[in-house]
Amino acid sequence: MRKIFYFNSALSYNKINDILKSSPVIYWLCNIKFVPGLLMKLPTWQYIDRNNEIILLEHHTVVEDGIPDNILNRDITIESTRFIEADLVHYPSGGCAFILSWNHILLDAKGTTLLFEHLNLLSENKPQSFDIFFPGKEKKTNIVTTSATCTRLKKFVQTSSKPPVSSVACTSLKTGDGKH
Repeated sequence: MRKIFYFNSALSYNKINDILKSSPVIYWLCNIKFVPGLLMKLPTWQYIDRNNEIILLEHHTVVEDGIPDNILNRDITIESTRFIEADLVHYPSGGCAFILSWNHILLDAKGTTLLFEHLNLLSENKPQSFDIFFPGKEKKTNIVTTSATCTRLKKFVQTSSKPPVSSVACTSLKTGDGKH
């Protein structure tokens, strides 16, 4: 997945790099690994502090508003060292693009929104609460609750994937004088 922001004037590489490196959320995203689920265990992301930091790559292109092929062809897999990468592309007109790429299972739409809100607050030096990113431990549930939840989820997935049922009914229309 990629999020691309275009700017009419060039951004400072050092400022963007400092913002990204000062983010605890970005640091966490660079130092996790995917743990596949088992029979009764959901897949999760596990934090492993490998001291990985995000790498901001700078590119200069002659094609206005284009994205270099090496960014578009980049494949961030489950086995990658980092699951999130950043690029700054400079254009001949003086504008630039900031591109953030990540593995598609890492962030959904809500997570992406939260991440960019966090980066905006960080760039403005505003205080923020990290509870939305790092919630407390989940309560342990028993096997009966887990089974019931899985059953409800399965039923929802099965019924929501069916095409909607529609029908056409024949009705008579009223004319302007109130007669049928």
